[in-house]
Amino acid sequence: MTFAIKAYVGHTNQLLVADGGNMTFAIKAYVGHTNQLLVTDGGNMTFAIKAYVGHTNQLLVTDGGNMTFAIKAYVGHTNQLLVTDGGNMTFAIKRLMLDILINY
Repeated sequence: MTFAIKAYVGHTNQLLVADGGNMTFAIKAYVGHTNQLLVTDGGNMTFAIKAYVGHTNQLLVTDGGNMTFAIKAYVGHTNQLLVTDGGNMTFAIKRLMLDILINY
């Protein structure tokens, strides 16, 4: 359950998701010039964040407090990041990104 995801979209946008193995997260997403999303979890995995960026991009992170959450991020027309937790801290990550984004 340790993973690190880095996705660079455009010139100024950055998404960093890191898991140290003890299910503590730090998410930073800078989108555009004025939009900023910072998500930090101190270890209790309870947070609810909604961020609408641009006209077509949407990032929704919800945690009901029982370690279940769903993250959907649609960036541009072809890039997609999906992270889901079934409640037992097992993740399924699907990334449909351009090769240039993945190689970053």
